Amino acid sequence: MTTHPLFLTQSDHQRLTALLQAARRDKLEDPIHLNNLAQELDAATIVSPEEVPEDLVTLHTRMKLEFPDSYRTISCQIVLPTELNLSAARVSVLSPLGTALIGRRVGDDVEYAVRGLPRSVHIAGILYQPEAAERRRGARSRRLAS
Repeated sequence: MTTHPLFLTQSDHQRLTALLQAARRDKLEDPIHLNNLAQELDAATIVSPEEVPEDLVTLHTRMKLEFPDSYRTISCQIVLPTELNLSAARVSVLSPLGTALIGRRVGDDVEYAVRGLPRSVHIAGILYQPEAAERRRGARSRRLAS
């Protein structure tokens, strides 16, 4: 399995910590899965939005994924549970796949489990990342203002 160190933005870390606490309190998700998320939050390096590499999966990132077991390639976006929409390829960050992807980078081979069955996915590319898009907008605005 190829993985880079796990990075999370400050805001993603805060949102995910709050989501984790609420999910545990309300018993909304599988406790084993929530423990995996807690371990990832503990292990993550926290960075500011300005420091986020363009190839990092953050909340609301749209990416291209390759599933080696089925030879399928899909595009999906990692979202908050309230934004879940599978027909629009929006995957909740609290799902096993979403938890496995958040904080990972292009080129990573990521393992996760669904109902106890091991799965793997390769992050083939980033199609949209909010932090990178914001930096580009800011740079464009500065160029136009000068």
